[in-house]
Amino acid sequence: MANFLRRLTLAAALLVMLLLTACTVGQNGAPAPLEEPTATFSEQASLDATAEADPLFVEFGELVPYEHPSGVFSIDVPANWVLIDQSRPDELFMTWTDTTRKGGVIINLFEDETAYNEEELLSILDAFLSNNFSGQPEFEADTPEMQNDGSILLAWAYVATAASGEQFLLLGNSFVEQRGNKISILTTLIPDERFDEYVEVTNVMINSYRINPEASL
Repeated sequence: MANFLRRLTLAAALLVMLLLTACTVGQNGAPAPLEEPTATFSEQASLDATAEADPLFVEFGELVPYEHPSGVFSIDVPANWVLIDQSRPDELFMTWTDTTRKGGVIINLFEDETAYNEEELLSILDAFLSNNFSGQPEFEADTPEMQNDGSILLAWAYVATAASGEQFLLLGNSFVEQRGNKISILTTLIPDERFDEYVEVTNVMINSYRINPEASL
């Protein structure tokens, strides 16, 4: 895909991180409950201790390929991340989150026979962000950036509150594109303060994303 994450330029006063629970919403903006990650007691205890010591820790497991049953898309995701599928028959809305719920990937994909231009694709992305994120505290979006493969990248962020009560900044990078009659929005979520640490593995995930225009939802 040859796309790369971009940091959003925000005031230094903004704090860093996210509560991913606040992000798992569908196109209608209604929250959906997260599935509980499956881990043994010892694994969870170790994970809890790590998260307590490092509140910005995101657990990236080994990347493994995932292909949607329809064949319409594929992507490499960490093997230990939990999939929350809120799809409808006419639209895919799939979220992967790490076991600490501090990082994630969202894929929103639907079919439309209209050939959209850049401005119209940005309007679709704006609607996605408005429905799902723009109501969050101090939401701010950067200027869009055209990518070499024809997709459009928009970096954005908002201040979220963790279960501990701490406030942090979530960094989102959303890519909108059209392949045939497929409209896709790929979004990655990572703590802004850990951008430099997690950018490499996240870019691998982004560049593994493939859309099959010939497949049907």
